[in-house]
Amino acid sequence: MVVLPFNDPETVARIVERHAADLAAIIVEPVIGAGGVIPPAPDFLAFLRRLTERHGILLVFDEVISFRLSYGGAQGLFGVAPDLTLLGKIIGGGYPIGAVAGRAEVMEMFNPTRPDSVLLSGTFHANPVALAAGAATLQLLTRQVLDDLNERGRRLIQEVAAILESARTPLRVTSIGSLFNLHATDAPVTDYRSSARSNKEMMKWLRLALLNEGVMLSPRGMGCLSTPMTSAEIDAFVDAVRLALA
Repeated sequence: MVVLPFNDPETVARIVERHAADLAAIIVEPVIGAGGVIPPAPDFLAFLRRLTERHGILLVFDEVISFRLSYGGAQGLFGVAPDLTLLGKIIGGGYPIGAVAGRAEVMEMFNPTRPDSVLLSGTFHANPVALAAGAATLQLLTRQVLDDLNERGRRLIQEVAAILESARTPLRVTSIGSLFNLHATDAPVTDYRSSARSNKEMMKWLRLALLNEGVMLSPRGMGCLSTPMTSAEIDAFVDAVRLALA
């Protein structure tokens, strides 16, 4: 296993060229989720697609978090198709579930009738309750619903970013669609390493201040909107951020 830096095509290309003969796949979140809600730089995902095709390496997208970004997930949003996609959480409507999807040629490797098949097994595979809940969830998550959710996310981030700028604090926000993450740093946040430099002590106090205003943010500063949220919830969050900083 080798670690590749997100949003750094030159370094990725150099490392992959060195190890290409030993690499089966590049696994990546098309939008970094729990590592700081960091969108890909323009053309970064397309670059990964070209690089993997050139070396005969599979491209695997972890869309467990980013699937919510559009009706076709992040891959639909950015127009880059991976060989395999990993899904979970949201497709189960709150029930535990996981799924692997991909090109027919690759998925054929899981065919149990093949003499050289790859074993694919999981505790919650084909769980009838999770699948029923997931089917109902995906029917409700129409293109319009997701577009409206992303629009509310854009509004929230614009207002939060304006507050952070006027407060002149070492805080910044990264976001895409209905996902966002607050970072206690002055430096640009473009990958996991830059996100990890966020001042954890400051984030702890910010989170406690937000709790005092009735808002619970994750300890890492990540937040997300959900479909029941309205302008009232957005206004409440923006006011809480303003009061917490004060």
